[in-house]
This record gives sequence, C-alpha cells and structure tokens, in this order.
Amino acid sequence: MNRRELFVCAFQGKELQLSDAEKLEKRLSKTPLDLTSRLTLLGFYTHVDTQGGTKSYNKFAHVRWLIENQSNLPSVLHEFVSLKNFPEFLWLQAAKGWEQQVAKNPQDPVVLLNASLFLFDRDFDRGFSMLTQLQNMFPDNLQYLQLTCSWSFKAMLEFEHDTRHLNFAERIIQDGNACIRIGGLNVADLWTIYSQLSYAAYELDDLEQAIYYTEQAPRSSTLSPSPLQFKNSRLGLVALKRNDTKTAKGYLLNSVCPQFFPYRLAVALSSVGEHEAVKECIAEYLKCETARLDIEVALNAIKGGLVPLVNGCPFVL
Repeated sequence: MNRRELFVCAFQGKELQLSDAEKLEKRLSKTPLDLTSRLTLLGFYTHVDTQGGTKSYNKFAHVRWLIENQSNLPSVLHEFVSLKNFPEFLWLQAAKGWEQQVAKNPQDPVVLLNASLFLFDRDFDRGFSMLTQLQNMFPDNLQYLQLTCSWSFKAMLEFEHDTRHLNFAERIIQDGNACIRIGGLNVADLWTIYSQLSYAAYELDDLEQAIYYTEQAPRSSTLSPSPLQFKNSRLGLVALKRNDTKTAKGYLLNSVCPQFFPYRLAVALSSVGEHEAVKECIAEYLKCETARLDIEVALNAIKGGLVPLVNGCPFVL
C-alpha cells in the first residue's frame, strides 16, 4: 500500500460505529498482520478521542504494535499514532519504544522522522535533537529543512523569555535560506519560509533584513493572512522597534488579522494609543478555535494575581 492508501485507511476509521470496531478487533486478533484493519481502528480511536469520548487503551496497544513492527510507516500517519493526550506513563512507554527503534535503525530516515514527531508532543528537546540528527544526515533535503524551520519557529516563540530563543532564530535564518537556495517550494511554503525568516531577523534586531524578507514574500490572494496584512504587521513591528510610532500606527491599523499573533498586535496597537483597534483585534481572535483556552489560562492567571502571557505577550483586556 502506498502512503495515500495508508492514510485513507486511517482517515476512514472515523466513520466506524463501535460495533464495527469491535468486529475489526476480533478479526485483528486472528490476523495481527492485517495493516488495513489496524490503521482503520487507529483512525476510529483517534476520532473518538478528539470528540471528547473516553480514551481507549486499545489505541495504545495498536500504536505500540506499530512502533515494534512497522516503525517505518509514512510520517503522514503521525496524527493517528500520537498519544499526546494520553496518561504520561503510557506516553513514556511508547517514547521508549521509539528510542529503541532509532537505536536499532540509526540510519533509517523514516524511523528517525517518526520518532522525532512523536517525541515533539511532550519532549521538545529530544524531538528536536532527533530531527537535527536527521537533517544533518540529509543537509539538502527540503522536507527536513522545512521541518527544522517550523519547529525552530515554534520554539523561538515559546522560549521568548529564555536566551535560547535567539539560538532558534539563528537556526531559522540558516535553514530558511537553505530552503530558498535549494528551491522547489510552492507558493504557500515559500510564503511560510519568508514569514519565518522575517520574524527571526526581527527577533535578532536585524531590521533591514527583516524588511528584506518581508518584501520578498510571495503575493497571492489564496494566502492567509493576506500578503498585505502580513507585510503591514511586520513593517509596523519594525517601525515600533525603531520608536517610529507614527509609521508603526499607519501599518498596524491595517494589519489586524485574527490568525497573525493577535496579542502581539494588540500590545503593539495599544502602545501607539489605538485602543479601539486593540478591542477589534481581540474580538476577531475570540472567533478562533484556540481562543477559549487562551482566555481561560489568562483569566486564571489574573485571578492568581499574575500578569498572564499569551503567545509571549502580556494578555490584554
């Protein structure tokens, strides 16, 4: 089966009824090498978990079997073998299994990639270490370079108040430029790389380079946030860092976008006295899926007498 067929098997599992899953489990107990049934069941249990149902330890059993017997499955199946929300002792058992597979197959790029993606769920440092190992083995592999850029970008934001965030910014500059040098990126991926590069340069206080990367980002009506909103956001933040509040205000008032660092923009807009725009920014963000959790965390921090940080910025009300 090719990677598309494998993914379809897992994806279709969400359509199963409990009675169907029970029948498949009985069949699988007699023919454990039936990969189609196992992936379909994984899709079913993953869907049940995401719908807020009781987590099935059957899923853990299937994931463990795959780690031990099919550790080189395509990484596109990662969402189905993830145990991110499972009890820690089960996740640790699976993580140990992946590390054992890497020890047995140190030169297998698929095993290394699968292990790193699994570990990223709860152990960023170990996951990133494996991904770096993989990228060093294949320095011109575009997929691995994009992954290191993506995870470095997440880390740069997460560790913003840690000295490591500048190391990740430098890594983005290195690997992002390598992606552009190699070429072959579609418009959306190229936009993502330039977006990450511009923000990394901004974090490193290389403002001219931040502007350069912003200007180089492709223009397409299918991108979100729109290229104009992206450009205005970045140039506005650069102007703000240069204490040019007049220029910053002009850019930022035309950059409100719910998916684009809403709290960063809210703080920036607030600093130039545009409080109504701050309210608009937050109102738009409240429509996003992750907003409820962010608000809940922030309000709990406020109740505890703390100044909450969301996406690395002070929470604004």
